[in-house]
Order: sequence, then structure tokens, then C-alpha cells
Amino acid sequence: MQGFPRDEAIIAQRFLWITAAAFFAIAEIDRISYKTGDLEKEELHRDYRGSLRFASCSQLRDEEHIRLEIGDKVHQVDQIIQVLMTAGMTSPPLRDAALTGVNIEHAGDAAVAIPVLFLGPQLIFGLWQAGRRISLPDCAQDAASVSFQSVSICARVCFLIILCRRPIDQRYFMLKVMTKLVSALLFPCLIGLMVGASTMTMIRIVFVVFHLSFVIVLFFAALGIRGTLKLPCGKHLVQFFLSRFIWGCCKRPSYNGNCLGDEGNESESTSESSTSDAA
Repeated sequence: MQGFPRDEAIIAQRFLWITAAAFFAIAEIDRISYKTGDLEKEELHRDYRGSLRFASCSQLRDEEHIRLEIGDKVHQVDQIIQVLMTAGMTSPPLRDAALTGVNIEHAGDAAVAIPVLFLGPQLIFGLWQAGRRISLPDCAQDAASVSFQSVSICARVCFLIILCRRPIDQRYFMLKVMTKLVSALLFPCLIGLMVGASTMTMIRIVFVVFHLSFVIVLFFAALGIRGTLKLPCGKHLVQFFLSRFIWGCCKRPSYNGNCLGDEGNESESTSESSTSDAA
């Protein structure tokens, strides 16, 4: 907090320490949420045979009405169910991503620790800091810093506006984009500072990378899942954003385009074998 009065610098420093401590508490909520989501997915997969064709109802009349309403759209319904069971939610953009080969296994898990930190207290702190810098007499000497900080603030405000207007699947995607990009761009720079490369040049690089990362986040947030898929290497970008961990990008897609699980395939194979034997 160079250039600020001593009392304000102390208050700002304590505020930053409190928000850093809050980050770890919210990260623990993320961990519990992930664990709960895994348990829910296990429950969804229990006794599921891979296709609606093998489903049944306790009441025959209800089953007849449901199958009559579905008609010849069994394959489409199977796709929706498969995406729901894999991702934890279903939507047309997620189905498009799954059909291109993206692993959507954790697309329905929201990662909120980093977004809450940088869209909440850090955004408020940034607004105050930028306002105070503008009011200081030597503001002209610090014009570059104020400009980068202002662009970052505008990008985050626009991100919040878009976030409020998007459906739930796109919101989760946007939160994951912020988590992945801010982590991927900022944390290596912070590690560089921690291991002793805390020169003035390195500090400036971290400052610029931090604020420009939110502009990149806004770009992908505005594109959404379908827009990102259309980019060069869009499939790999969406996979990077949706995976829970960075190494999750290398996992095989858990979504199967034919919407038949192993049990369904085995049942069909058994049925075909029985038919051929009878013939």
C-alpha cells in the first residue's frame, strides 16, 4: 500500500488477511460440495441399465402414459439422462460439448472460492484502492497502474452482469473459467515471488497478469460453452475449464454417444445371441 496514509494501509492489510482466511473456508465448502455431488451421482447410477428402454414403473398405466409421451424420441431422452447422470445437470450446450468428446463429468460442480473472493471483497477493495489512487496528488505518475486496475474492475463488473443473466449451466461454466484462468495465470507468478524472484520487474509482471486475467475470463464468459467450442482447439479449452483438476483434461470422456451403458450392451448382446440360437 505504498503512497497511502499509514492508518489506511494497516486497515487495508488486515482486510486482505481476513479475505485470505475466508478463501480457505469457502474452499472447504467447495470440497464438501464436490463430495456430495459424487455421492448423488452414485445414487443416480444405481440400478440404471443404460437406456430408457430398460426402465419400468410400479404402475403399468403410468409407464404406458410416459412411453406414449416419449414416442420415438427414446434416443434423445437417453442422451439427456446420460448427460444428467454424468455432469449432474443437463442442457443443450452441455450435450453439444459431450457429443464433441468433452469429458463433462464435473460440469455440474460449481467452484466458487476464487470467484467469491475476486467478485466480492477483492472487487470492493479494488474500487476503493483505485478511487484513492486517483485522488492522490501523484496520480499522473501512477497512471499505468490505475488504468490496469480500472480495466480489471470493469471486466469483473461486466462478468457479474453476464453471470446474473445466464442459465445455471452457463453460470457454472463461467465460475469454472474464472477459477481455472486466474489460478493458471496468477499462481505461477506468485510462486515466483515466493521463491525469491521478488524484483520490481517481477512484481509489475504479477500486477499486469493479475488484472489482465479478468479480461480474458470475461472473453470466455461472453462466449459461453458453445462459443468456446467454435474456437480453434475449442474442445480442449472447454475440457480444461470443465475438468475438476488440470490433469482431468487427459481423462477419457465418460459420456457415451450411443447412450447405452455396459449393462444395456450386454442385454442387447444376450438378446441377439438368443435370437440367433433360436433361429
